[in-house]
Amino acid sequence: MIIYLFLLLNLFLLLKIIFYFKEYKKLSLLFKMLTSFTFLAVGAYGLSQTSVNEFHLIMFLGLMLGAIGDFFLELIRKKNFLLYGIFFFLMGHLFYIIAFSFIIQFNIIEVLVFVSLLLLSLFTFKYFSFNFGKLKYPVYIYTIIISAMVSRAVSISLGDYSLTIKLLVILGSSLFVLSDYIINFTLFKKVPKIWIVVNLLTYYFGQFLLALLILYV
Repeated sequence: MIIYLFLLLNLFLLLKIIFYFKEYKKLSLLFKMLTSFTFLAVGAYGLSQTSVNEFHLIMFLGLMLGAIGDFFLELIRKKNFLLYGIFFFLMGHLFYIIAFSFIIQFNIIEVLVFVSLLLLSLFTFKYFSFNFGKLKYPVYIYTIIISAMVSRAVSISLGDYSLTIKLLVILGSSLFVLSDYIINFTLFKKVPKIWIVVNLLTYYFGQFLLALLILYV
């Protein structure tokens, strides 16, 4: 089942990219949401295959919030939609943080990871002279939350878990945060369109791996 869903993700994502470049906006939105459906399907399949607990349910809610955020980000012609997208992704990360907290205790290394990611983000914003306008504070708050999410993921990767779980959580969260770094450039800077492709690849593969945690944890 997982292999089929992964193949579907790649097919839908390829079609989304094709229609994006051809500027077929409705089809681009359709296949973006179908791509998001695949990581939701992975999460739902995981729920059906395990003894469901708080971790599994909260992770799935985080995935759902991410899919809602995907919808609004596709409608960024209006700034309000971008703000809604940031809000739903931020809430999704909060749910991931809560879910991770059910399966791992605090590790002091999280402080180092959190501060490092935060400083890297602030340096990037300053060095490349990002102008977020009215979205400045929502972006900064979002940056704090996703840095905390990755920090929690690092703790899990250092915990007493199987190699599979460690790889899923660290690769999934790392790809997610990388996609966020890239999307800052695609939204607020003039960059080649290939950056959008890289953003989509890192985001969807990251979400797919995080969704697999529901099956393996």
